[in-house]
Amino acid sequence: MAKNDYNLSPSRYVALNGEDDALALEDAVVLLREAEEKREAADEKLQHISGNLGLRQ
Repeated sequence: MAKNDYNLSPSRYVALNGEDDALALEDAVVLLREAEEKREAADEKLQHISGNLGLRQ
């Protein structure tokens, strides 16, 4: 804020270009499912590694 002389006017920080940067719901759902699949794969790998180390939960 100091670089803007402590001006907290929203117009300084919020772009008003008229474009909507929000993801379409369908695209967000696809990204969420992909992220969940990656998390599940990482969790399986972690379980395998921890099992090899004798750290099973």
